[in-house]
Amino acid sequence: MLSRLSARAIRPARRSMGHYINPKDTKAVWFGDVGAYPVIGVIGVAGAFCTWWNYRLLTSQPRIAWTKTTRSNLMKETEEASQKYYNHKLRSLGKDLRQKWQAQC
Repeated sequence: MLSRLSARAIRPARRSMGHYINPKDTKAVWFGDVGAYPVIGVIGVAGAFCTWWNYRLLTSQPRIAWTKTTRSNLMKETEEASQKYYNHKLRSLGKDLRQKWQAQC
């Protein structure tokens, strides 16, 4: 009797192949684990933010020359374009926050 109990304790539990996930199936690996959802969400938000920021830089930066006329001009920044770019809402918000923080120190 004792030998039968010890044999059961040592022997691994039998499992069917239903628990097996193919490691080459990326979709099943990532979406099969609920704990991976926050990681996927953070990566998606970070990717969307980086895409938006780079698009904004490429389209509104006065130093980037898309047309031939602006490429031929050595002074890429006009006063009007630079004022518009450097007085953007996000930039002024950052300046205000930095000034408040420095005033507290």
